[in-house]
Amino acid sequence: MGKLKSLKLYIRGESLLHKNIAQMIEMANNLEISERIELTTNASLLTEEMSKEIIKAGLDYLRVSVYSVYKDRQAYITNSKITPEDIYNNVKNFKNIRDKMKKIKPFLQVKTLNTFSKENEDFKELYKNIADEVYIEEPMNWNDFENSDSIEKLYPGKKIDRTNLFPNLKKICPIPFYSLCIN
Repeated sequence: MGKLKSLKLYIRGESLLHKNIAQMIEMANNLEISERIELTTNASLLTEEMSKEIIKAGLDYLRVSVYSVYKDRQAYITNSKITPEDIYNNVKNFKNIRDKMKKIKPFLQVKTLNTFSKENEDFKELYKNIADEVYIEEPMNWNDFENSDSIEKLYPGKKIDRTNLFPNLKKICPIPFYSLCIN
């Protein structure tokens, strides 16, 4: 039987909240069930200890989602006290730890959603020297959580033409036809 192309240990929530996430990565790595093991995080819990654990466990790909590089906007979007500086420092420390361990994995990707503003350039400038890849992601056709309007939350007061954001609106979610999620 062949391997999975990728095993993504995340869905709807912060991956690093799981107390056994490093052990799960290590188990999947030892069983060789996937060509690549991925994790997505907001980096708020990416401590020195956690960084060392997931690197040692054999994680292949770490994707960090940054909500904003501006303090007020970060607080508004996330409704938390985690600052952009906290996130930046955690990501920078992760990279330093990985480099000190003389590892090339996990590949470190840092992304944010397009703000349609100067913040895009500020984001790229901030992360360009610490991430292996930095990119701006376009908003997607996701289902809003608990009847919230994610576009309004991300772009308050802006008149956003949603037809340009979602040129291929789907009436049926295609994900179950190519992806499996186990909670």
